[in-house]
Amino acid sequence: LPILFVCRAAEVAGARDPGALDRAEVEALVARLDHLPLAIEMAAARLGTMHLQELAAALDGAGGLARLGRPGDGHRHRDLDRLVASSVDALPEELRELFLDCSVFAGWFGVADAAAVGVGQQPEPTVLSLSSLADCSLLQSGARSSGSRYRMLTTVRAVAAARLSRSGRAVLVRERHARWLHERLEWLDGMIRRSVEPVPRRL
Repeated sequence: LPILFVCRAAEVAGARDPGALDRAEVEALVARLDHLPLAIEMAAARLGTMHLQELAAALDGAGGLARLGRPGDGHRHRDLDRLVASSVDALPEELRELFLDCSVFAGWFGVADAAAVGVGQQPEPTVLSLSSLADCSLLQSGARSSGSRYRMLTTVRAVAAARLSRSGRAVLVRERHARWLHERLEWLDGMIRRSVEPVPRRL
């Protein structure tokens, strides 16, 4: 997929010589975009007006990934926010709230974790509600010995986090997430250097 990025960059009028692009920088950017072809094409199109390093810095900024898109294009795929919105807006309200609340997790989380941070009017999250979001490709799913696990792609999470910030629930959700994280770290610290230490390592 770095080849896709380079090829699309070469098609952009005014883009610098694709051969001059640093491969490591391109690979890091593509990974930041979760290797999604649409996101890669959108990013490469920006090289007509900015350098690769400027693009990477812009995407790392607040809301940068959510704003990534094709300026002037009225299609629903114009930017990632609209692309994700087309799936999110079709959800029942309780699933929309759950999806936005789960954007506070940078990595894998389970049902109990989602319940610990969730606010709003939705009922307590269940494996069925989270798997419904996975069925819509809004979450990735996996399994461990402790049960089903879920995560958001970086690109999807950027959009969800931006929408959470506009929802009016962001402060409370993030406070609950900070409390959840503190409790998890305290529990892990209590398990370290004991005979049961392999248990938290597997979680």
